[in-house]
Amino acid sequence: MKPYATKKLMITVGAAALLFSSPLWITQPQVTVQAAAVKSTQPQLSKVAQKTVDRLIKHYPELKNAEKTISRNNQERDAFQIQFRIFSNKERTEVSLYADAKIDANNGMLLFFSAHDIPKKKPTARPTEAMGKEKAPSILKNFIGDAIKQYRIDEVTVDGEGAETVANVRFVRVVNQIPVKDDSYVVAINGVGELDYINAGNTTGLQMDASKFAAPSGVKNPDEIGKPLEDMLHLSYEQKARDIGAGFHPVYSLNFSGYLDARSGAEVESGWTTKNKYGKPITVTPGNQRVFAKTNEEIATALSTFIPLPEGIVFQMTKGAPVLAGEKEYDAVVGNKKFSVRTTNDQITYFHVIENPPKQKVITEAAAEEKAVAFLQPFVDAEVTELVPQMINREAGKQMFLFSPIHQGIMVEGQGYSVKVDMHTGDIVSASLPVATDKLSYADASNVVGPEQAVQALLKANPLTMSYVFPSLNGRYQSTPVLVYEPKERNGKVDAVTGQFIR
Repeated sequence: MKPYATKKLMITVGAAALLFSSPLWITQPQVTVQAAAVKSTQPQLSKVAQKTVDRLIKHYPELKNAEKTISRNNQERDAFQIQFRIFSNKERTEVSLYADAKIDANNGMLLFFSAHDIPKKKPTARPTEAMGKEKAPSILKNFIGDAIKQYRIDEVTVDGEGAETVANVRFVRVVNQIPVKDDSYVVAINGVGELDYINAGNTTGLQMDASKFAAPSGVKNPDEIGKPLEDMLHLSYEQKARDIGAGFHPVYSLNFSGYLDARSGAEVESGWTTKNKYGKPITVTPGNQRVFAKTNEEIATALSTFIPLPEGIVFQMTKGAPVLAGEKEYDAVVGNKKFSVRTTNDQITYFHVIENPPKQKVITEAAAEEKAVAFLQPFVDAEVTELVPQMINREAGKQMFLFSPIHQGIMVEGQGYSVKVDMHTGDIVSASLPVATDKLSYADASNVVGPEQAVQALLKANPLTMSYVFPSLNGRYQSTPVLVYEPKERNGKVDAVTGQFIR
C-alpha cells in the first residue's frame, strides 16, 4: 500500500493546512463499506453551502455516496471544511475515495476543492495551456455564476509529472479596472479535461457585489500620500555587509502594514500584513558578561549561569555538521524537558528549554518584559546603555522579546538580544545573545537626510499602485472593500546619508 501522491503544486498556505490536517489514506479496490449509523455532533451545512456541494457532485457523482466529515472554522472567516470518504474495508482504515473541500458558510462560495483519490478516467495525454484556457472558465462559472465576468485569466502553467500533470489557470479579480488583492482562483485541469482542484484567494467571495466597490473618484494623488508615509519611516543602523567587521550604516525603511487608504492616507491592515511594533527605549546597566564552554561537561555548568538546571543533567554534542563555522550544538533531556544549547567559538550564544504541553498564561506582558530585562542585563555588552524592546508572540503560552541596542539615538538592527518568557511560570526558557566581537564601527548619522527626501527617493524608485483590499479587524476580514495605495515592492530602503534608494 502507498499513500496517494500530492500533485497540487499551487495550493496556498490556507488550503495546504487543510490538506496536512487530513489523514493520508490509501487507494484500494472499491468495496464500499457503509458506516454504522451514529449520532453526529458535526455541524450542519448551511443551505448555500449544500448547493455548492451539489455542484461538486455534478462534477464527481461518486461524492454523492461518500461519508462527509464536516467541521466549521470561524477564525478569519466563517467556513465549512468537508472531507468526503468511502471506506473500502470493515476496519475503516482504507479508502477507495477521498476528497476535501472548503466552503464559505454564509454565501456558499467554493474556497477549495481537491479530488485527491476519486476513481476517474486515466489521462492519456499531458494537459496543455490551451486545454486549461478552454475548460477552466466554464468550470469556474459553474460555481460563481455571472461573477466570472469580474475575473480575468492572469497566468496559465502546466505542472507535475505523468498522470499527475495539471494545467493551472489563475484568475484574478478586477473591479473598476483596479485589481482586488487576494481575490483570485486557481483552477487545475487534468489530462482528460476534468476539474482536478480549485483554490481561492484569502478574500475571495467576501463581497461579490461589484457596486460595493467605491469608484476611484476623489482619491488623493500619489504625491499627497507621501506625507503620511513620512510618519511611517523607520531609521535604523543596518549591517553594511555579511562580515560584521564592515560596520553599520543608517538606512530608512517603511514600517507599516503595506496599505494606505487612497482617500484619507490612513494605514489599512489586511490579512497577513504586519508591521514591527517597538516599545520605548529601556535604560540598562550592562554587565558585559560572556559565558564559555568547550566540552559536554562544561555546558551544564555554563548554562546554569543563565537558568536553574535539574541536578545531574548531562549534555551531548548534537551529531551533524554545524550550521556556521565555529558553531556547536548540545542537547539534554530530563523528564518532559528538552534543553538545547548553541555555542559560537565556545561562547554560549543561544539556549532553549522545551516543556510540553503549554500551560495557561497567568502573568502579564509587562511583568514578562521586566523579567526579560532583569535576566538580560548581566549579559549586555559594555557599550550598550539603552535597548528598544519589540514583543513577538509566535508560540502559545510563551512571549518572546527582541531587544535592539541604540547608537547615536538610532536603533541597531541585527545585533540585538532575544529572550523568551514562559507566561505561566515567568521562567526564562530561551535566549539568544550576540557573538563577542571587536568594537563595532558605525557611520556618522548626525547629518542624515530628512524623512521628506527619503520618501521621495522611495516613491521614485518604487511607485505606488492602486488596488482594493478587504481590511482586517481583530484578525477577521471585513466585507467592505477599501481602495488603497501600496508600494509596488515592499523591501525598498534609502541610504540615510546619501538619500539614494537601495534594494
